[in-house]
Amino acid sequence: PLPFTGLGDKGLDLLLKDGVNPALILKSETVYQRLAGRGVPSFAFIREAFKQGVYTHLTHAGSTLVPCGDLTDLMGRLRSAVETGPSPAYLYAYWDGVDSAAHADGPASEGCAAAIARFCDQFQREFLDRLDPESAKDVVLMITADHGHIEVEPSDIVFLDRFPNLTSRFAKSPAGKPITPWGSPRVVFLAVEEKELDAAQAALQKKFGAQAWILKTAEATRDGLFGPGESHPEWRHRAGNLVLLPRENGTFWYPYADGAIGTLKGLHGGLTPDEMLIPLAAADLPALL
Repeated sequence: PLPFTGLGDKGLDLLLKDGVNPALILKSETVYQRLAGRGVPSFAFIREAFKQGVYTHLTHAGSTLVPCGDLTDLMGRLRSAVETGPSPAYLYAYWDGVDSAAHADGPASEGCAAAIARFCDQFQREFLDRLDPESAKDVVLMITADHGHIEVEPSDIVFLDRFPNLTSRFAKSPAGKPITPWGSPRVVFLAVEEKELDAAQAALQKKFGAQAWILKTAEATRDGLFGPGESHPEWRHRAGNLVLLPRENGTFWYPYADGAIGTLKGLHGGLTPDEMLIPLAAADLPALL
């Protein structure tokens, strides 16, 4: 989960002590709240380690959190909820093991393949094989992912702090400090001084045009890069005024305190099909038993 902690700090929810309102994370109803308004209870099965923190409680507002120890425990608790829980109900289960392995070792690695195999094995043995068939009636199962992954080479990352034609044009915060890049190495959002916007885009294009698309955020939004419809009033604030999108499996970043981002072998957030296209499997549960 997001730690809601300042850059370089260690711990959970330390921004609360600085008076930062956690409501800025999410300012709309969750799917659980919408379902509750229609009389349908929701249950969210997540890792024990994820149960604390304002981010978890905001994004799962309206659900009953069900902390789980390991994958076997998650499958057992999910099976029990299907067999003995209320109906109708919405059951959401998230397991981060595949994502973690893809980040650490790369999506094509043996470690990632092992994580996928373990998930499938536990799903079959601890959920499907042990589920009461009578309880499975009128249950629809959907399995998906929130993103894909691509292989990256950590040593190839381009660090933007080494490009003074950009850093000298960073916009300033109300405290007078430079607003440094955010996002991820596969999609970098920038806030530059408005009067320097054209010059910053031109400088980045000249230096990195063969390695990335450098777009004005307003134009990219207008052209539908971030999706259809009207943008939220806060979009401009959160997305900056310039966006850098690496081509192929390139990576760009601005180094921060911990440096961990430069060690990952799998990343997501860019425009390749392997990152953007995800599977969605749906079936009537009895058909799988």
